[in-house]
Amino acid sequence: MLNQRWQHISKHKLPLEAETDALIASVAAFFEFPVALISVIGRKQWFIAKSGIDIDFTSLEDAFCRHV
Repeated sequence: MLNQRWQHISKHKLPLEAETDALIASVAAFFEFPVALISVIGRKQWFIAKSGIDIDFTSLEDAFCRHV
């Protein structure tokens, strides 16, 4: 499923659909985290699944992995 979503994002440059966000929201609730993300780095940092945040991408300069 994730591979299909990645192909969709790569082709259309769109964020993932609601069912993947619901899955990551369940993970966030289970671990009691206010924010949970799955991101992909390309020309931007795309949030392919997200919970607790309302943006779909950040610039590479703002990408979390550049600050860890």
